[in-house]
Amino acid sequence: MQVLQNVSSFFIQFATFASVKRLVVMMLLLPWLLLVRAQEERSDSAEVGFWLRSLYWIEEQLDLRDGRQHNDSLYLERRKEGVRLRVALNAYGSALNVTGVNDDNRFKANLEASNKYTVSFSAHWRGLSASIALNPARYAGKNKDFEITLNAYGNRMGADVVYQTANTFHGDARTGGVTSDVGTGMVGQDMFIVNAYYALNGRRFSYPAAFGQSWKQKASCGSWMIGLSLMHRELDVASSYVWNNEAISLRTRCTAVGAGYGYNFVMRHGWLLHVSALPEIVVHNRSYLTIGDERSTMATDFPEFIYTGRLGASRNFSRYFMGMYSIVTLSNIGDNDKVRVENLKWQACLFFGIQL
Repeated sequence: MQVLQNVSSFFIQFATFASVKRLVVMMLLLPWLLLVRAQEERSDSAEVGFWLRSLYWIEEQLDLRDGRQHNDSLYLERRKEGVRLRVALNAYGSALNVTGVNDDNRFKANLEASNKYTVSFSAHWRGLSASIALNPARYAGKNKDFEITLNAYGNRMGADVVYQTANTFHGDARTGGVTSDVGTGMVGQDMFIVNAYYALNGRRFSYPAAFGQSWKQKASCGSWMIGLSLMHRELDVASSYVWNNEAISLRTRCTAVGAGYGYNFVMRHGWLLHVSALPEIVVHNRSYLTIGDERSTMATDFPEFIYTGRLGASRNFSRYFMGMYSIVTLSNIGDNDKVRVENLKWQACLFFGIQL
């Protein structure tokens, strides 16, 4: 309670002389500062100085970070350091195609999870951001799926980090000429995946220009990229007539590496179009298939792959910006003569924002 009182007192004093930029930055960094502040006892007269020194120290570190970046000014330009506020409509979806052979009968299941929609509000400043998302369907009890998506993009390197828990898969399964419906709740999936990139031409090509608006792409340019993906997946089926109505589960941990290409098209009237593709070959796979009480190592067949594609379009005005983007991840893991799982994961975003 004392900590909350100290925080309230600080904001009252801070608002009398701080700019809007620093106030928003303090909100972004509040969790970290609370942790530091809780470990110290200071007098009221020293509180404002403590918070400001913390803020200035962070600004100095960001200045050092930016000073180490050497970019070609003919192609890239850092936008003003003001805070950017953004509201976005987000859509998420996932699909599963499972194929294989059991008792000399080939089977195939086509499933998709219910799409999820959220409204998010975020604040961005010099590569730091904080956001909150609202999912009306979840609050109404219509969709209990859970997903966290983090997109961290830099000129040189960046990554998408996704954690998903989905239990709304539904569709149909076919084996031996018989097709049956797969109802919602029979199939569930927990998945954690990281898709990282390293842009070889980061001095002239910028992912943040297309997705974060913290940089301006002044001239069209592309870059070859090196990619790395890590995936952990747990797929559970409550019961399946393919295996005599026994419950089955699949555990997959794999690593993939590859290379791809991305390009930013600078168009008229402030429009920027981004296209990139990053295919990767799985170089390490440890998967287990459990049918009933029997667990065995899942067979694999080369090639297995993870593919990441990104598409974005944005337009910047003097103070406002708007745009849309989509990110698609497709993985194909397993053996065609045993069990093979193709997983499609996508995210789409429509956003509008203002720079203060």
